[in-house]
Amino acid sequence: MCRIDYYSRPEWSFSQLKHIVKSGIDYAVFAKNGGLPAPASKFIDIGQIVHDEILQQGKQHWVVKAYPNFLTKEAKEWRDAQTLPIIDEVQFEQIASCCEQIKTHPLYNTLLVNNDIQNEKELYAKVNGVSLRGKADAWTKLPNGMVTITDLKTTAKFDDWKYNSFKMHYDLQSSVYSNLSADETDFYFFIAETIKPFRTAVMHVSQEFYENGNKKLATCIEEIVKFGSRKLDFHQNKTLADTVELGDMSW
Repeated sequence: MCRIDYYSRPEWSFSQLKHIVKSGIDYAVFAKNGGLPAPASKFIDIGQIVHDEILQQGKQHWVVKAYPNFLTKEAKEWRDAQTLPIIDEVQFEQIASCCEQIKTHPLYNTLLVNNDIQNEKELYAKVNGVSLRGKADAWTKLPNGMVTITDLKTTAKFDDWKYNSFKMHYDLQSSVYSNLSADETDFYFFIAETIKPFRTAVMHVSQEFYENGNKKLATCIEEIVKFGSRKLDFHQNKTLADTVELGDMSW
């Protein structure tokens, strides 16, 4: 299934469920229905290109800038004819270095890419009547029936990634993908820096991490069921007794 068709499907994905935890069910439904504007950033998403280069090998995901600038008519026509992201030589070196570090990691062939691993495997399931979907970066079913899922993450610097993973709700992601898999699941995050020195790390999801994600998923499912088919409501506080109480932040 092409990327556009997949992302337009009606099931709830991790990124959509994350909105419920962060911003509430009404915001999440609004976002899921396409209410939010597309990102306005003109910057090349280096992380996404790295992701595609690793998981969709054999395809072209970018073109190198053929002109120093796009001031001439010829250069503008070339730019406008491109259907892939245009990167410069510095970005090319950045992407190449990041991908090389990933591919030379000792666990690359164990967790991310080999003949037994299915990359970008689509998964679908219902949890308490709510349809969920996910696309596993790397999915493997072992001889013992257990499933291994690895999610590739890119970041500028991963020193605090272990602690920020809770803030980014990756515990919820591990829970969603575990529920999407019909078998017992072992979940890993393969993390790669997109800037020098292009460090890599692998982190394993503990039972505690899963359980924390399961609590978030249960809350999301409950909120979706309660929302039903009612209209969106962005008034978070409707009575004086319901207003948010701010504390004294003076030192």
